[in-house]
Amino acid sequence: MTVPALFSFLAAVAASQHGGHVHGTGTIGIAASADGDVVAELVVPADTIYGFERAPRDETERGIIAAAHRHLLDTGRALSFNREAACDPSGSAILAGPFGHDAHDDAADEAHHDVSVTYRFRCARPGRIERVETGLFARFRRFEDIDGVFVAPDRQTGFELSATAPAARLR
Repeated sequence: MTVPALFSFLAAVAASQHGGHVHGTGTIGIAASADGDVVAELVVPADTIYGFERAPRDETERGIIAAAHRHLLDTGRALSFNREAACDPSGSAILAGPFGHDAHDDAADEAHHDVSVTYRFRCARPGRIERVETGLFARFRRFEDIDGVFVAPDRQTGFELSATAPAARLR
């Protein structure tokens, strides 16, 4: 299975294990290939990140979203692996529901929206990935926990991250 296909599968598994949209709780699927490409997708309710799930109503709320996105896109601080794996961030992207659209839609305004962030890494020693850590709990106080799945050619495991335990062993 290719990393993109595995990545899509992991995101679906993590979401199904989580049981849906629950404020304060996110899911993450992490796929590592033997050649060192690592892709992670974090999905979290917009309320947990922004404090609201509707489209922004004013400049203050647009500023909240912009600041949150800067923190979410800071790959090395948002998500990292143990030093021995020699993983370097190689990009990130956000998909954030209807945010950024100028049109006002009352139905969409009342819906539950998720924020999806994709993180990419290049690891010199992917077989040595043994630990994952996040700095998101320090920045986003509404965040309570993240349920995760890690899959690599030699193993797969589930894990949980929380404000009191922002790191987890993957072996």
